[in-house]
Amino acid sequence: MEIANIKELPLISVIVPVHNAEKSVRRTLDSILSQTYVNLDIIIVDDGSTDRSCQLCMEVSHLDPRVRVLRKENGGLSAARNHGLEHARGKYIAFCDADDRMTPDSIMALVNCMDDDVQLAVIGASFEFPEGRTAVWKQFEDKTYSRSDDCGTWLRYGTVWGKLFLREVIEENRLRFTEKVCTEDCVFYWEYLEHVTKVRTSSVIGYYYYKGGNCTSTSSRVRPPFWWEKNFDCLVAEYERSVSSFHASEDDVKAIRSFVSETIFNSLSASYVYDVRRTDRKRIYEKARNAISDYQAGSRKQKVLAASVRYLPFAIFDCLFSLGRHLR
Repeated sequence: MEIANIKELPLISVIVPVHNAEKSVRRTLDSILSQTYVNLDIIIVDDGSTDRSCQLCMEVSHLDPRVRVLRKENGGLSAARNHGLEHARGKYIAFCDADDRMTPDSIMALVNCMDDDVQLAVIGASFEFPEGRTAVWKQFEDKTYSRSDDCGTWLRYGTVWGKLFLREVIEENRLRFTEKVCTEDCVFYWEYLEHVTKVRTSSVIGYYYYKGGNCTSTSSRVRPPFWWEKNFDCLVAEYERSVSSFHASEDDVKAIRSFVSETIFNSLSASYVYDVRRTDRKRIYEKARNAISDYQAGSRKQKVLAASVRYLPFAIFDCLFSLGRHLR
């Protein structure tokens, strides 16, 4: 989509959740304000920051009328993004975290992917490390996909950043981020895919994800077992409802199903860190056992947990892992 007249530019709402991000938020906002695509509605949601984040954001809003700052009590990343969605005005929605950055051409690349029959645009992303080093994480072809094409490369890319969503699809279906889950991006993304028939990817690598901590929006860094379990239940439901209807290679399907099953194994592991009732531990164990064939354990700790679930009945499993907890 090539646009010559600024008045013809569709409005893009960029939602930026912020929580105690004073060290990075200005750089993030500068990267958004530097976009070659100018018709932006930049929504900063300050999620109860206790540092100078809100002050810095307010200073930027006084310099550029495209920036709005919304303040709310701390409720976590999902709640902050949902608050931003409630106030969005754009035809399209993009997301950016408060410690990441976007290249100047990223939103233009996303908009150029969109036309009347495309509901989702996707660009590539790189990791950025504290010492300044970068590494490409995802890069795509310039290509349009329908459900029957091999969609595995972007289907596995379960974030909301690096993408452009149609607000009409979000609002018509009342899509919102699920609160108190651990991979809220993927749950929302897969819910959105239920209403998508065509996706276009760009070869542009336009998003840099900072691998040095998280200062987007969070009520707690601790993730209790029930958060992971809820996450697993949501992902399983959305996989069956929407993701499974897209074609993907056998390897991609295995990777996606392993990603889903990993969340219930995280829940099981966390249930022996927290004070969780035995009946709850057994329920989580049974879910993990049912998902064992999909789980591709990586670390030694994960492999020990997976093998224990596969070969040990719950009574013995629970006794051993409860003992291990008390011996730490």
